[in-house]
Amino acid sequence: MTKLTYVFVLVFALCATVALGQAPEEETEDSLKIEWVNNFNDAQAIALSENKVILLDFYSDT
Repeated sequence: MTKLTYVFVLVFALCATVALGQAPEEETEDSLKIEWVNNFNDAQAIALSENKVILLDFYSDT
């Protein structure tokens, strides 16, 4: 009985995580667009005004 309960809790937790992770339809289109900015200060100002996070990308040939 306890094994069945653990399996049920695990399946429920996985389903809840997937269900809560889905964005509402009106935000789906906007959330897929990344607006790249070359200035970190500008990126901070935009992120604060839109209540979003900043994605930093570092690249080097060496």
